[in-house]
Amino acid sequence: VTVMPGVGTGPELAEVMFEVLECAGAPLRYEVLHPERNEEEYNYTLQSIKRNGVAIKGNIEPKSSTELFLAQPKNMRIKKDMDLFVDVIECKSFPGIENRVVHKQLDIVVMRQNTEGEYALLEHEPVRNVLENVQIITYYNTKRVCEYAFNYAIANNRCKVTLLHNQHVNPMTENLMREAFDEVANKYPDILGEKHTVNHGLKMLLKNKNAWDIVITNSVFGSMLVSILFGMIGNDARLVAEANVGERYMIFEPAYRGRGLDIAGKDIVNPTGFIMSGVLALEGLGHKKPAEYIRQALNELYIEGKTLTIDLGGKATTREFVRNLVQKLRNLAKLVHC
Repeated sequence: VTVMPGVGTGPELAEVMFEVLECAGAPLRYEVLHPERNEEEYNYTLQSIKRNGVAIKGNIEPKSSTELFLAQPKNMRIKKDMDLFVDVIECKSFPGIENRVVHKQLDIVVMRQNTEGEYALLEHEPVRNVLENVQIITYYNTKRVCEYAFNYAIANNRCKVTLLHNQHVNPMTENLMREAFDEVANKYPDILGEKHTVNHGLKMLLKNKNAWDIVITNSVFGSMLVSILFGMIGNDARLVAEANVGERYMIFEPAYRGRGLDIAGKDIVNPTGFIMSGVLALEGLGHKKPAEYIRQALNELYIEGKTLTIDLGGKATTREFVRNLVQKLRNLAKLVHC
């Protein structure tokens, strides 16, 4: 598995993930690379992912804010270069933090276009002080996202796929998305397919938390919807990982994009999102048992509530969090790996 720890807290979180996955008996080997350093390392990382098929990454933007704004963001660019056409985030209520939860037992999967719309990365300056950001939507890629969503529904016993669009503002591109969705939905009569404008869809959700099951939308709306859903379930992106999926390759990463430059090395960061990135990688590779152990151990840790990190109102250090998690892994199946 290619691993890109990234900058800030990334290296310490990657080490935590290695420890937890090894303890759970994950039969993985790692190739650790740093694409944020320079173009040569970035290009070598692309070749590594092509060899290994699966990668786990932290935030791979450069440390310098000047560098960050002078080039295309590598966090997004790598997804386009590897043709990872869909981003999948499971927004699900987390046990043990009920005091922060607005809607309990929420379970919605958001799938957004990963290489099109504003994520097409087509910005330029035709004349001085006039900038253009070109949004590209194609029938081909929209259809791929829809097909992935309906197949995901079948594989995960989900019953409904909803397309959220903005037809009244962008009628041409949004109608293209609707047409692609309809073509795919007609092939899956056992899965309910619905289409709603973003405004109407949000009203439905606020009235009924079960209004959505799997949601497809564009890149920008997807980002906003995920933030709203995280707020509804009372946690933030630090507890969640996401899957960037293509036809040949997959990259898993924490949903939280912060680099954590100000807290790096202070032993206070919540490692759950990075650990869950490893869990998704295990599941993507078919190693279900160690992934199940880690999910169960995390649930037990959060329900117990004794070693929560400061972002969740606790006082535990990262190291204390990990020690407790490792102990729970040992107890689950008398694992001898840790």
